[in-house]
Amino acid sequence: MLATSFGSLALANPLVAASGCYGYGSEYADLVPLTAFGAIVSKGISPEPRVGNPIPRLAEVAGHGLLNSIGLQNPGIDGFLTGKWPLIADAGVPVLVNVIGYSMRDYVTVIERLEHLPLAGWELNVSCPNVDKGGIEIGAEAASVAEVTRLCCAATSKPVVVKLSPNQGDPRPFAEAALTAGAMGLTIANTYLGMSVDIHRRTSRLGRDHAGLSGPGIKPITLRMVHQVWQAFHCPIMASGGIYKWEDAVEYLIVGASALALGTVNFVDPQRVVTVREGLERFLEVENCSLGELRGSYRSPQEVQAALAARLEASAE
Repeated sequence: MLATSFGSLALANPLVAASGCYGYGSEYADLVPLTAFGAIVSKGISPEPRVGNPIPRLAEVAGHGLLNSIGLQNPGIDGFLTGKWPLIADAGVPVLVNVIGYSMRDYVTVIERLEHLPLAGWELNVSCPNVDKGGIEIGAEAASVAEVTRLCCAATSKPVVVKLSPNQGDPRPFAEAALTAGAMGLTIANTYLGMSVDIHRRTSRLGRDHAGLSGPGIKPITLRMVHQVWQAFHCPIMASGGIYKWEDAVEYLIVGASALALGTVNFVDPQRVVTVREGLERFLEVENCSLGELRGSYRSPQEVQAALAARLEASAE
């Protein structure tokens, strides 16, 4: 019932382990089977290792939310190949590698070095708010989003997904740039710039002033972005932002998402993927509809009112 596709990728179900919140997959293996997901997106990989930002790096916010300032810490290409890939090579589900870099050439380098692996595809992180140089600069301009997408697509035979920023206002120009340059689909979206202040020390609770906000509180904004992009382009979209309950997953599907990334919720309840999956299955049974029928089925209030008026007029004749 939940078998679906995200662009050219076949998934056993639409739930995806979001980049950054699920490590490299193996960290949660003792808590929930990796096959509970339809796919896994690795933590970001850069050409060389990154040590990340100063500590503290995490601060909880109300409503199961989280501010993170990890700073894209990762072992680099060589560390990934020797220490991380062997742990997820036999995950039993498609694996996408999240690609990061200081420059466009860095993105291409990661892809060229890992292209030989049996990966399902790439997720280009052009939107992390927790670094001062690299992806966030590329993702701030539609032209640079298009250029890095074009370069990466030319370097691989695998699908390329571009992870957009929610901090640039209207997502549609950036979505169009990525899709026109060859992206198979989009991840909408990364974390939102926020901050948290220690009132006694009168400084940030983190090692930096600002950090990336995630969790249920951001869902209404990300939901709006998914709706806007789906209405404009009808392209494959991986919704990433505040999915906590199965009802959240249904909302995203209705406004046009093809895949659903679970991120911060993994910290709150590592087994929530099972709960969301089971709830989604029950909903489809009760509604007697398929994922395909549900996806993009949103009707604007104006459409609903027009349909109601037409029925009333027909019944009066």
